Amino acid sequence: DRAGVAVLRLRGKGITAERFVPLSPPDPLGLVLTHDGKLLIVADARYVYFLDTERLVEDKRDPVLGSIRDTDNPAAICRGAQCPGSAYVAVTPDDQTLFVSDEGSAQVSIINLRKAKRTGFHENAIVGTIPTGWAPVGLAVSSNGRYLYVTSEVSRARTSPVMCRPEIPAEPLHPEGTVQVVSVAQALSDPPRAVIASVPAGCTPVRAVLSPDDRRLYVTLRGDNALSTFDTSKLLHDPERALLSKILVGTAPVGVATVDHGRQIVVANTDRFGDGGGNLTVIEASGIGAASGPEEWTIETEKGPWELHSEPDGNALLITDSRSDEIELIGVNRLREHSSSAKEAGRNVQ
Repeated sequence: DRAGVAVLRLRGKGITAERFVPLSPPDPLGLVLTHDGKLLIVADARYVYFLDTERLVEDKRDPVLGSIRDTDNPAAICRGAQCPGSAYVAVTPDDQTLFVSDEGSAQVSIINLRKAKRTGFHENAIVGTIPTGWAPVGLAVSSNGRYLYVTSEVSRARTSPVMCRPEIPAEPLHPEGTVQVVSVAQALSDPPRAVIASVPAGCTPVRAVLSPDDRRLYVTLRGDNALSTFDTSKLLHDPERALLSKILVGTAPVGVATVDHGRQIVVANTDRFGDGGGNLTVIEASGIGAASGPEEWTIETEKGPWELHSEPDGNALLITDSRSDEIELIGVNRLREHSSSAKEAGRNVQ
């Protein structure tokens, strides 16, 4: 198996593979484009790579401009291919600050992007680290650049009112995870004190995405087989009432995306620890929080959906399939056509 970045081109209703750029193993995971479209940033367990998008797409020159190892504790990053460190990346709207979730180190690293580019991606561009719960992965930055939202799979608390069943039977029970709110301004001046709110989030929260208006944060709970919706204002000012709903979806949900300008939320149910192929759950956002629950339906797939990406216009959805090594493209107007189950009210469990 090769580790790296594939360049794909959308042609009408199809996708063609045009180039593969190898990176050092073990695990290229999260990707993010800067908002000016000039830089592709890749979290790859031990390193964060920076690729020139013009070189990546328009010519055959080496697009890798440099890399940064974003922690001073390599042993904590990766003791094997199944123990990634740098997992996900997010960029502020002004393209000045990069956040990297270090899953193996229980922290989020902060990188000054302007300095990184100026110094040839030297490690002195690292501003500092933000302490999180165990196994932070999901990152989402508000559109105004003021807040960063972080999911951690397990709380640092020794005890918790909610103890979660292990996803691998031999492991012990563990505390539920958290969603933390980080002040971006505070992160740049005083990283250890940048977390301004932290709320329990359920069992194994792994991904987070904001609604287009930033009013809601959607979080997949892999251990609860559920999607939680939080009111972002209440996360700061009324955390005990921030949870709007918790809706059962499929098995082991991971990827989550909003489509159709936020009118629908799509969840990738991976069935990670089972034998099935997984499926997608589509939820109508307008019904979240209502007593009857939102309209919800399932799209069956045997290919192992994992990550989801909504096209900028919100009219198409890209799906990475872990069991087929393929990328799927579905037009939003066809999501209902692909439904394989009767539409039903969402099963709101909280």
